[in-house]
Amino acid sequence: RQPALFLSHGAPSFMLEENATTRFWQNLPALLPERPRAVLCVSAHWDAPQLRISGTLGKSGIQHDFYGFPKVLYDISWNEHEDDETSTWLMQRLRELNVDVLEDSRPKDHGVWVPLKIMWPEPDFPVYQLSLNLSQGLDSHWALGQRLRALRDDGVRSEEHTSELQSRG
Repeated sequence: RQPALFLSHGAPSFMLEENATTRFWQNLPALLPERPRAVLCVSAHWDAPQLRISGTLGKSGIQHDFYGFPKVLYDISWNEHEDDETSTWLMQRLRELNVDVLEDSRPKDHGVWVPLKIMWPEPDFPVYQLSLNLSQGLDSHWALGQRLRALRDDGVRSEEHTSELQSRG
């Protein structure tokens, strides 16, 4: 069973530094029971009126959704792994789990790609990002987590990312 992890991404500039956080990110893949089939990231950086998922419609890219950092951060890219078969399977599996989600081509935000690029500079599996609907409240998100838990048995690693600002509220 793949683990569900909560990763705080820190400042985007963390990826330019060697520190305890980046060392942890680098070492984390070796601690997994096996190579993930896919990674599903739930990020508080993406709030939508209805749950949405990116990465299932092909490569969505990354967004540099921050400002005031060194120029080198804005030049970073991340080569995604596209897998139509896994995307089709994931959407079907989400329907089976009663997760009502719309597909979206939104680029992945820095809460997702900053730690994952350190963990897997060039992943050989797909990475998906799932939005939240913050107006639905804690009970709704708890229920979503309970439904998504089944994906762990299917080889999908689940991560939740949050920003400092959103985790205080």
